Amino acid sequence: MRLLSSLSLFSIALPLAAAALDPSTMTNHLAAGAPLLGAFEQSTSNLSSWMSSLSDSTPIQNLSIPGTHDTLTWNVSGIASIFTKTQDMPLFRQLDAGARFIDLRIGENNGLIQLYHASFLLDPTAQLVDVFWGLYHWLDAHPTETVIVSVKVDTGNTTATLEQAIYDLVTGPDAVDYWVQSTTLPTLGQARHKAILLRRFAFTLLPTATPVGIDASSGWSDNNATFTIPYGTGSDAIYIEDLYDINGTSVADVINNKFAAVSAHLDVATSTTYPNQLFITFVSGSSGTAVTPLGLAEGNGTTTPGANLKTLSYLAGKKGSRFGVVLFDYIGSDSRLVPATLSQPVDLSAAPRSVSAPTATGTTGTTSTRPPSSNWASSGLALPHQAVALVVGVTFATMLSFF
Repeated sequence: MRLLSSLSLFSIALPLAAAALDPSTMTNHLAAGAPLLGAFEQSTSNLSSWMSSLSDSTPIQNLSIPGTHDTLTWNVSGIASIFTKTQDMPLFRQLDAGARFIDLRIGENNGLIQLYHASFLLDPTAQLVDVFWGLYHWLDAHPTETVIVSVKVDTGNTTATLEQAIYDLVTGPDAVDYWVQSTTLPTLGQARHKAILLRRFAFTLLPTATPVGIDASSGWSDNNATFTIPYGTGSDAIYIEDLYDINGTSVADVINNKFAAVSAHLDVATSTTYPNQLFITFVSGSSGTAVTPLGLAEGNGTTTPGANLKTLSYLAGKKGSRFGVVLFDYIGSDSRLVPATLSQPVDLSAAPRSVSAPTATGTTGTTSTRPPSSNWASSGLALPHQAVALVVGVTFATMLSFF
C-alpha cells in the first residue's frame, strides 16, 4: 500500500490508498509522457493543494475550479503553434499552479490513443495512458485533491475499439481506484485522490458496459455562448459557455464580444438561480485568422487588455462567489488567474507576472516559446497569407474545429 501524508496535517479525512502501482511501469509512462506532462517536481506552493482546506461534504458543483482549455498544447513550436498552441506550461506545472479541470483531445493513430488538437498530433509517441499514469503519480503526491478530466475525440469517428480502450483505461485494475466510478458528480470527500471523467463522447457501442463518468456527449452545442446538457439522473445539468470563434471588426471588438459571453455566463453561475448545477465557462477562443488564441487571451498587454485580464477583474470583483469551472488559455501568463478564481486576494494594479515556464522535456529539449503570430494578433492585423498557407497544411475549416 502506498503511504499518504500524515493525517494530522489535514482537517479532512484522507482517502484510503489504492494498491500500489508498479514503479517500473510508472517510470516508463512518465518518460513516454514527458513531452506533454513535463518533469514532476514536488511543489511547495499552497496552490498545489488548495482543496485540502475544504470540507469533505462540499459538492463538486459548488466549487470554483480553475482549468485549462486544450491542456496539452504547451510544447507545440514553430508555425504550427499559431492556432494549435493554447498553453505555456506542461500538465504537472498546471496542476501545481492550481488547475483542477483539464481538457484532453484524443484520437486513434495506428492502434494507439494519442493526444491531438483537432487533427494536429501533439507528440509522435506519447499516449493517453501515459498522461493518465502521470495524473495518478501527481494525485499520489497530492491526495487531498481531485481533477476533472474532460476527454473529447478530435479525430475520426468514435469506434467500439476506441470506446473499449478508454473504458478499460478508467476501469482496469491499475486505474479503478483513481477514477470516480459513478455517472454523477461526487462530493469532494468522495473524489479526493481521484479523477472525475467528463466524457464528450458516449459509450454507446458498449451496450453491456456499466456506465462511468459524467456523460456530456449529448447536446454539446458548437460555438455557442450558452447551452445546457443534462446528465446523470433527475435534474442534473451542466451549463456551458463555449463561444470559441468570435466575430468582431477589430481585436478589441473580438475580445469585448468574447468577454460579454464570459461575463454573462458567470453572472448566472454566481447567482442563486442554479446553485447545485455545474457551470463551465471557456475564456478561450480566437477569431478566424485575425486573432489567435494568444491574442484573445492577452490582447496587446497595454491598450487592449485580453480576455484573461478582463476575466481576472471580473473574478476579483465578485470575490467569494461560486464561479464553477473557468477555463483559460495561457493560464501561466498571469499568476493571478488561479487565485482570483479561488477568491484569494489579488493585486489588480500590479503588472501581470507569469508562472515560471519550465524547460520542455522529451523530443524537443527547448523552452516553451510564444507562437510566432503573437505580434500579429496583439496588433490587430490579420495573419500574413503565407503564414495561413503554411499552418501545418490544414484548411481554414480545420482551424475552426481546433477549439
